[in-house]
Amino acid sequence: MRHGTCNLAAIQELLLKGNKEEQRDYVFYLAVANYRLKEYEKALKYIRGLLKTELSNTQALEMEKLIKKAMQKDGLVGMAIVGGMALGAASLAGLIGLAIAKS
Repeated sequence: MRHGTCNLAAIQELLLKGNKEEQRDYVFYLAVANYRLKEYEKALKYIRGLLKTELSNTQALEMEKLIKKAMQKDGLVGMAIVGGMALGAASLAGLIGLAIAKS
């Protein structure tokens, strides 16, 4: 188990025991922790939950922007990798076809 995962479990346990103000903080901490672990969907879920009760929470709004930006970046990087692999496979297939045609 990763060290960050242990911390998440501890924060989740505190969340259940805390008063309303502490719970708000713990939800934010869970969002930050998941963001740092690149668990963007989970991080976004926590931030959106916080924003449902505190629409003008500037920290939460900024965190939401960071999470969305990271998701877009990772999505584009992921698509570039898949696209590169597809191009490589197509090139390889073309070379094999060319080699077969010459023989």
